[in-house]
Amino acid sequence: MKQIKDLLPKISISHTHKQWKFQLMQQWSTIMGNLVSKVSIHKIYNNSIVLGVSDSSWMQELYMLSNLIKKKINATLDEPRIETIRFQYVAKKEKSKQQVLTSKQPEQSTRTLTHKEKKALEKISDPELSEALQRLLTKCHH
Repeated sequence: MKQIKDLLPKISISHTHKQWKFQLMQQWSTIMGNLVSKVSIHKIYNNSIVLGVSDSSWMQELYMLSNLIKKKINATLDEPRIETIRFQYVAKKEKSKQQVLTSKQPEQSTRTLTHKEKKALEKISDPELSEALQRLLTKCHH
């Protein structure tokens, strides 16, 4: 079975202005990295994108990172095209039995940052990036 993203290059695209949308869809997993399981492309317009998020807490986190996501998207494209990112709640897909078995891990609460992590965050001059990283670190567990 082939994935849609693998078939996209084979599709004849009649309008050059639409090629960047296919490029964006192909590069999505690279752009989002580990967050690709939390957010998906819902709709692409001429200068904006609607991202689907299936968890309301992640929607807030991603909203706070929207400027960074926009920069990363535009850096991947042939020219900066995305001016606005919107997020939309989408219902979670039902998990397969295998996914349920492998994802059954106890919920862990947030942790406090170590002295070393706090010092590293103090060195970041961008307050938005610093705050986003702090939230991410408090959710990560060693």
